[in-house]
Amino acid sequence: MNKLPTIVTAFYNIRKMENKEVNKEVNIKVKEIGYYLDNAKNFILQLPYPLIIFIDNECDVDLIINYIKNNRKHKTYIYLLPFKETYFFSYLERLTELMESFIIHNICPHKDTPQYIILNNNKFDFMEKAIELNVFDSSHFVWLDFGINHVAENCEMIDDWIYKIPDKIRQMCLNPYLEGDGSNYKDFFRHLYHHTSGGLFSGNIENMKRYIELFKKRVDDMYNNDWYQIDEAIMTLIQREHLELFDFYYGDYQGIISNYLRPFHNIELIERGLLKAKMYCSIAYIENISRFLEKN
Repeated sequence: MNKLPTIVTAFYNIRKMENKEVNKEVNIKVKEIGYYLDNAKNFILQLPYPLIIFIDNECDVDLIINYIKNNRKHKTYIYLLPFKETYFFSYLERLTELMESFIIHNICPHKDTPQYIILNNNKFDFMEKAIELNVFDSSHFVWLDFGINHVAENCEMIDDWIYKIPDKIRQMCLNPYLEGDGSNYKDFFRHLYHHTSGGLFSGNIENMKRYIELFKKRVDDMYNNDWYQIDEAIMTLIQREHLELFDFYYGDYQGIISNYLRPFHNIELIERGLLKAKMYCSIAYIENISRFLEKN
């Protein structure tokens, strides 16, 4: 049995930083900060496991810290890190340029803004800093989105697997990326496909450091070749090229927590993934998905 892992998360009020309280063009009201805090109160802040939370040192800092202190009773480390000092913030100008020149046809520009994309990429910066600090002396780490229970169901099932985290990077595959021969990523990713879920991933320190290194390198390579994608697509490319690093489980966002050990939600989607693997004659995915379904 593993020691308790450290759960790593972050909350940055990006919309306020962007000064986009109301998107007048599409008449969409941006959710208030209380919505996200209340989601966290109902799940992540109640977890009796070590937790590191990254927040900005200026934007809503007192409100967020007080809320956390008033609603959490377990081991917690609040890491103040200015958004402008995060690793991927230095890419803001380049990413802004790329979003004008490289068109992703089905992206939502009102949600997937440069700063929002940077925040999601910074999961790897936050994880790296959490590992360096390792305030709770953990051998394994888990990234968990601050408001993951907005989409996840049966979140209480985290208790079933928190002591059973494998050494390899365990992450949910929604739709195996098997198309093409990997020689033309740039054209393929002119659309969003959501092959993998970026809201939860886990592993031991060694493999997590490798994942961080690969993610940073892939972002550099993409930007130097005049294209970009969201964090989940970057993760997908790394998974395709370094399959040996990963231990997948399967499902949709609904089952991102509950499917960690075995199929609980989204059985039909998982079976479609198996059929796709057979169509592309992917032995690795056929065996992996079949073993996962057998646990049902």
